[in-house]
Amino acid sequence: MRGGLWLSLRTAVNTVVGLLYWLLMSLVISPEQVGMASAVVTMYTVVTGISFLGMPSALQKFIGSSLGRGDKEHADRLFWSALTFLTLIDLLAGLAFMVLGTYGISIISFSPDMMVYTGLLTCLGWSAILDSLLIAHQRVKANSLFRIAGNVVRLISGLALVFMGMGWLGAVLGYLLGFLTAALGISLYSIRIISLRSPSARCVFKLLKAGVSIYLPNAIRLVGQHASVLAVYGVGGGFETGPYYMAYMGATIAIMFSNMLFSYLIPVLSRMEVSRREELAYRVTKLGMLLTSLIAAELFSFPEFFLGFLGKGYLVASTPLRILSLAATLSSLIFVSSVVTFVNDKYLYTLSIGLASSVPRLILYFYLAPAMGSVGASLAFLIGAVIGIAFSMYTLHRIGFRLIRKDVLIISFSPFVVGALLSLTWPPLGVLLIPIVTLFAFMRAKLLKKGEIKLVVETLAPGLKVPSWLVQFVFGS
Repeated sequence: MRGGLWLSLRTAVNTVVGLLYWLLMSLVISPEQVGMASAVVTMYTVVTGISFLGMPSALQKFIGSSLGRGDKEHADRLFWSALTFLTLIDLLAGLAFMVLGTYGISIISFSPDMMVYTGLLTCLGWSAILDSLLIAHQRVKANSLFRIAGNVVRLISGLALVFMGMGWLGAVLGYLLGFLTAALGISLYSIRIISLRSPSARCVFKLLKAGVSIYLPNAIRLVGQHASVLAVYGVGGGFETGPYYMAYMGATIAIMFSNMLFSYLIPVLSRMEVSRREELAYRVTKLGMLLTSLIAAELFSFPEFFLGFLGKGYLVASTPLRILSLAATLSSLIFVSSVVTFVNDKYLYTLSIGLASSVPRLILYFYLAPAMGSVGASLAFLIGAVIGIAFSMYTLHRIGFRLIRKDVLIISFSPFVVGALLSLTWPPLGVLLIPIVTLFAFMRAKLLKKGEIKLVVETLAPGLKVPSWLVQFVFGS
């Protein structure tokens, strides 16, 4: 339980610092500079995500089972095998970017300097395997603290470098220094719990074989989501990418909370009897979609209000933000569908859901982004989500899992209706009223029940007693 709380804290801090980082950057440097920096970070994220090949997840599984048998030697050999393999891949990929940049060869309009610094970040991609090591050894607190420290270093150093006049490069170097800090701390800590072993090709193949079922869906989803940023940069450069990236970050925040909740379904459902999985997944989906839809509806209804905090240069992303907020809601439903099919050992369906949403996006980026810029990229993202949710519902029907029910759809999309009506009001008032009106309507209509709310309250605030008169007023008789 404590391990899960530390992982949650790490994820929350990483997300909040990431959002705060780009918000502050947008106030200091121009939208074009933000666009250049975000393109470099996005390219790094895509390349390293592809390079993992599912090894981090597989490593956690096999180290855990080896330690359970008391075979620490094999656990250590698995780690060194994975570390050697992924380090080699990331170093080769990173050096390839740096060599191309040195010779002036560009990918999607990256400048030589952008190519070089993308390569430097990629060279550090191997550090993700250290997280798997500490988690498998149940050293989650240490892992989380080092990653949180890296995020703090990223924020402080990045802002300092930008204030020194380094522009987009300062923002990228902040990421680099944050990664180095976390990797160094985790590496020094890891020496205490592992022994040096020679890597084994057999261990590498074992990890690859197990990781591929997890890798393919995740890699497809990763590329499908982040490619929109790169597509916009390839067409419009940093000037158009900066505002689009901030809109994309807003949609990401809307998705984040529900996806964190849905991710916990994997270990929980895996331990449950098959007959009990559907009801729990359904209740968690309702709560997760409530979180996502409320945030997404705020962004959909008042995009100018939120983007205006960043400056007038970001208001051009108002339409993309509206489109991406709708796509965010659909994407959360797609993600929980993937989780359910994965837990029920329907790996082909999990892969198919990822392909159904991501392949159309990648194809449409090439057509819509050049023609319509950031609006086209947003539409491609949304169309992919619509196709993905249609296929998810078909897939869930095939396996007999009633997850996306009528009330789940009402909870997912009625906040947009409330937001559209309130968009005619004063923005600060509308932003405040959307969750109040929506939650009150849901509770009065019994879409949210006492037991479900009680479960959330007891989880988030143990010991808190809600007055009976307030329960009566909200839920009715």
